[in-house]
Amino acid sequence: MYIDEDDIINETSELDTLMTIIKVFKATKELHDNYKAFDHQRKLKNRDQTSTNTGASLGEHLHLISSKIKIDDDYIIIKGINFRKFIQRIKEYYSENNFSKIFMMVYTKQSEKLWKKGRINKKDMDIKYLKFPVFFALEIAMIFDDLGYYYKVPYYRKISKLIRKKTWVANLHNPVEEIPIDTKNLKNIRYTLKPYQQEFIEMYPTLKNRFNLNGYLLSFDQGLGKTLTATALAECLNCTQVVIVCPNSLKENWAYEIKEYFYKYENEKVWKDEVFVQGSNKYQMTKHTKYIIVNLEAIPTIYNLIDNKKKSILIVDEMHNVRNIKGKRTLELIELKNKLGNTDVLLMSGTPIKASPNEITPSLMMIDPLFTEEVANLYNKCFNVDGVGTKEIVNTRFGMVMHRKTKKEVLVLPEKNLHTLSYKLAGSNRYLSDVVKYDVNQVFNSLYSVELDRSNELRMNYLNMIKKYSKTPFSEYNEYMKYIKHPFEDYNEAYMERMERFVSTYVLPNILYPPDLKAFKEAQTAYLRMKERAMGKAIGQILHPRRKEMFIQLYEQNKEEIIEMIQNATKKTVIFSTLLEVVDYIHKDLNKQGVGCVKIVGGSNDRMELIQEFKNNEDIEVLIATSQTLSTGVTLIEANQMFFFGTPWRSADYNQCCDRIYRIGQNTDVNIYNVLLDTGDELNLSTRMNEILNWSDNMFNNMIEGHDSNEKL
Repeated sequence: MYIDEDDIINETSELDTLMTIIKVFKATKELHDNYKAFDHQRKLKNRDQTSTNTGASLGEHLHLISSKIKIDDDYIIIKGINFRKFIQRIKEYYSENNFSKIFMMVYTKQSEKLWKKGRINKKDMDIKYLKFPVFFALEIAMIFDDLGYYYKVPYYRKISKLIRKKTWVANLHNPVEEIPIDTKNLKNIRYTLKPYQQEFIEMYPTLKNRFNLNGYLLSFDQGLGKTLTATALAECLNCTQVVIVCPNSLKENWAYEIKEYFYKYENEKVWKDEVFVQGSNKYQMTKHTKYIIVNLEAIPTIYNLIDNKKKSILIVDEMHNVRNIKGKRTLELIELKNKLGNTDVLLMSGTPIKASPNEITPSLMMIDPLFTEEVANLYNKCFNVDGVGTKEIVNTRFGMVMHRKTKKEVLVLPEKNLHTLSYKLAGSNRYLSDVVKYDVNQVFNSLYSVELDRSNELRMNYLNMIKKYSKTPFSEYNEYMKYIKHPFEDYNEAYMERMERFVSTYVLPNILYPPDLKAFKEAQTAYLRMKERAMGKAIGQILHPRRKEMFIQLYEQNKEEIIEMIQNATKKTVIFSTLLEVVDYIHKDLNKQGVGCVKIVGGSNDRMELIQEFKNNEDIEVLIATSQTLSTGVTLIEANQMFFFGTPWRSADYNQCCDRIYRIGQNTDVNIYNVLLDTGDELNLSTRMNEILNWSDNMFNNMIEGHDSNEKL
């Protein structure tokens, strides 16, 4: 049914803006204060700028009477407003076109006829109404509220109030109904929870109910005990089946952590009877199995092991590894959740996004029933940029699904000191960024010329497949054929998107036989990705060997100083590198120099035994590993010193590595050393890596924390 102006929320609630919605209690106070501060700044900006804006015209004032919205379970429809002016104002106010993509425009039948006959352009079509999924009710209300204040258009604010009153957003204004949780089972756990851990457990059912979620995103900083908190939550929810999905390298770590948490697992037989690790012959599935632990890549192998009649919780560790809504892992996770039935879902990540806000979409699909695949596609179109408006809206949505705590908030830890070890090398010019780029381009030009020699053959193969499978209007087909003959020219982004849609719209749906589909995609890649393929090969031939050579030389020519630092450290030392060859070289040489050292890389089957040896054997001074293998899920507070011979590319991964030694239980100042090549003011392969690292750090903080990082590496 339509909602009339009589349903407008009282003017007394005008000051109750959307930025004050998350007023739950202590744990959301900071978020609430941030919203109040933003709202105050926004109103000051509006007040200062309204003198330069044109207010609503007489015609627009009449829209106050005619504007209406229609709401059902899935969509909200807005009628009776000046649609073109509204879309234009979004673009002007936010300085971004993305927000207008939230609205699905439904056009009049007459304009659709004229457009199809080519008599008018799409931008000149008459809009009948705007339509958008109910999931975006909060975002749309915020947009209408912003524009209403800024442009002095009363009916925008009217629509904002109607949406807030007649959708799920209304629940956010209601008094908080606290839902208790049974914490008596915490007596089964060996450790006393930290106040912030217990706080989340006690809040969980209330937050889940308030925001109509299937679960929640636990975003403690690395080292704040997410594993213990998740296990304790499962106990308090009286779950009889706990399914844990984690990286392959963390499966046994979870099993051993669970063993450590509970008194009853002092009896190893009981532990082995109740904990099952998929893919390891150490563990067997029994009728008493409570914990099923599986790596992300093997989710389908446990579909037949789960019991949807049991009270369950699905825990996904390192959820930031799942970033693609259409990816195989995402689809398998959703299938697992569906097979478990009405289950709680706890997603865990200290870094829920690493660079782009749309990385959180798989998480939203897992825990928000309104976040469908259609909504996810719209969300990705609208909120994949780093604009001010984007950050405000994304922060709001994060605040409703994510419980975040940082080390600075809840822990008093020793100092964490970041250092740079800059060393000069003879013949270092070959490692300068400009020299490496030149060498890569030389190899690229050589490889690409070979690709171009084959281009006619590759193009004809691809064109023949297009002819065979496409079903399309001749004009569209003809235009695509012209494009295909010159695909490497510089076209504008909109045109290229339209050409790419040609294949997804008119070709792929007609290829029904899987081998044919595979052959088509191979032909498409062979022709359209010639440049990328040649560049990838060039980078592989130059960049990786050059970086490996540089870091081995940096170690070899300065190992006396490094070994002295290892031997003089207060505790033990951890060394990370992104390069397997560098790890192998340093490990072999340290042992040769009489420095006890264990190595953990991707193929280490005895990982837990090696970690225990490092922790407990006084003769072992160093643990060296690839950052890809050991950056998460392991506590190494027996060390207080860390070296990086090549940092990870993203700050989130770098911080996770550092947090192996800088976490709960660390009682000594921590020193982190980034080993770099000193080439003065000229960028080289090591300094360029840190530049990328700092960019990634700022992207993360802008989206999650709302500020830039002041800590430079």
